[in-house]
Amino acid sequence: MKSFENYLRDHTILKETSIYKYVTAINTISSDMINEKVIRMNINDITQINDFEIIYHAIMSSSKFIKKNNKGNNMYSCALKYYQKYLEFINKYFY
Repeated sequence: MKSFENYLRDHTILKETSIYKYVTAINTISSDMINEKVIRMNINDITQINDFEIIYHAIMSSSKFIKKNNKGNNMYSCALKYYQKYLEFINKYFY
């Protein structure tokens, strides 16, 4: 199964710096949202799109996330959208 990073490299036109930022953003979001008790598991451990959609809505409703996302020019929400596309891809071809 492809990793998120490999998916971004192979299936998008993103530059390496953007790939690095999005992968790092997913890790940051996971850590922040677990610490805030918004989610209970690392986003990287989610493989099912239905599970992701549930935590996506919880994250997008978090005031801490909204503030960080605004400060980061929506990079964090873009990272989540790319992760969603990644999950759609792996669920289509690997599950």
